[in-house]
Amino acid sequence: MAQQSGKPLLFIVEDIPAWSAVVEAKVGNKYDKKLYVSGEEAVANLHLKPAIVVLDFHLEGKMTGLDTLKQIKKELPEAHVIMLSAQEDVQTAVDLMDAGAYDYVVKGDNAVNRLKIALRNLEKEAELRNEVVQLTFKVRRERLALYGVLVIIAIVSLVIYLRICPDSRIIKMDPFGRGETQQCIIEAKVAAQAAEEAKAKEAAPAN
Repeated sequence: MAQQSGKPLLFIVEDIPAWSAVVEAKVGNKYDKKLYVSGEEAVANLHLKPAIVVLDFHLEGKMTGLDTLKQIKKELPEAHVIMLSAQEDVQTAVDLMDAGAYDYVVKGDNAVNRLKIALRNLEKEAELRNEVVQLTFKVRRERLALYGVLVIIAIVSLVIYLRICPDSRIIKMDPFGRGETQQCIIEAKVAAQAAEEAKAKEAAPAN
């Protein structure tokens, strides 16, 4: 969730002050940050709608990191949760990913770099989603414009059809208020032909 500063909100849920300070310093100034030492505190403040949660696996209180993760995904499924853990256990990582974690970072010398990579990937994904949304709106606008052109073409075609009678029929309607004296082209041709035939009969010698 963007705060008044315009930055997305990031929760850091870590009960070891040293790690909490490291994470806060290294994530940079792109985020508004809130620090909590337990899962209960983090869950109690989910109404703030953080965009990202950096969550330690081992926490103070009754809620474990896995419990906290499940509750976050239940109440705020759109939030991205990056798990931190001191233990490098494959099954733990699998369980956390299955529960909805975005990434799993093992605490150690390379943890900060891994965390930065995870955050950078999230930023790139957000940019791609925005591009997809913009492209979708663009396609919809172009479709609406095309439909508008087709409607205009249909209306113009109808107007032309009504103003110029097709060869196959005589139109006697006057939809444009031109008056009964103005006849359709075909009617004029028929009338002229009838007049010529009448003159020809008059000019013919009587038997």
